[in-house]
Amino acid sequence: MIKSLSPYYVTTPWTDPTTGFVYSSYTMLIHIWNGDGNLEPSPATYQFTKNNVAGETGDDKVDIARLVSDYIDFTPKDITTTSIVDGDNQMWVKHSVYYNEVVTPQQEATDIMSLAYSWGDEGENVTTIANNILIRPIEYLTSRQSMFIVPLLSPNKTEVVTLLSEPNNEINTSFNIGPTNQSSEVVQYLFVRVADAPTDEYIDITFNGSTISLYPVEDCKYEPLDIYFQNKEGAEQIYTFFKERTQSFTTTDEEYQSSQGQALNGKHQFVRYNVNGRESLDVNTGFIDEEMNIVLTELLLSEKIWYKENNNLLPLNIESKNMTYKTRQKDRQIQYDIKFKKSYNLVNNS
Repeated sequence: MIKSLSPYYVTTPWTDPTTGFVYSSYTMLIHIWNGDGNLEPSPATYQFTKNNVAGETGDDKVDIARLVSDYIDFTPKDITTTSIVDGDNQMWVKHSVYYNEVVTPQQEATDIMSLAYSWGDEGENVTTIANNILIRPIEYLTSRQSMFIVPLLSPNKTEVVTLLSEPNNEINTSFNIGPTNQSSEVVQYLFVRVADAPTDEYIDITFNGSTISLYPVEDCKYEPLDIYFQNKEGAEQIYTFFKERTQSFTTTDEEYQSSQGQALNGKHQFVRYNVNGRESLDVNTGFIDEEMNIVLTELLLSEKIWYKENNNLLPLNIESKNMTYKTRQKDRQIQYDIKFKKSYNLVNNS
């Protein structure tokens, strides 16, 4: 998988490995498309030529990540039943090279691309997805009224994802996930309706040898807040906040000095206009395990965030710009305050 929010270099040798001939130029073609991975469109999305002015004999490298990432507008799914749905936030990318005086393409490669990224110390061209699971396979707290998403990468052969709640097996089901050539199906979202296990203590989701465990939180004093976000692997994920949230807003405006009349007659000498406001949400995680630090890191680094209100997903921007990691050894009880700002104005004037 091409993680298009991090560098992805295509390496092209200037020297023909079989003849030793040094080429003076090459033309790279990049195709980007949705649909069948075997049916790239024509003409190419990008085409450019690089000249070997210095007569180099080594390799030339081109970072194509910034070229291809603009073609995905990440769109969240909002499903309310336990089911498998297409992720549909990925596209195919094929790149090939034509050397001067050579009519057949060279260095051809096709891969799926997503709005994912690698960590700064992982290096370039990181494509691996551990166990084909696009979230951390750890234990999660969730509300009994919430949904949970497990994004899965389509495997090379059909695999089974199982859901089993304990101790009463109120959820006991499975789904098959198989290989596909369709870009919309390469990532599958397993939506879990936690309310389907009204009394069970936990839900285990097992796929490809890894298990994700959900622990419903009972008797919440405050209404849980479900945050949907684009995670590190370019997939949709849900994180639930359980503690009190504070809502506030700030206003913006402009004003001009008028000559409408006297203040004594109720006229504004300084007229306010272009007035608007934006609301903010301050939320607290409640007490969490240290393993959630990495999930919250991905949340703070996310480019796209939403929250669920009145059965709608509404856009948020993250306002918190830093987080001091807490650990069991040092802090014993771990919790964080995080601030969001709604990604739209209070007054609809656009």
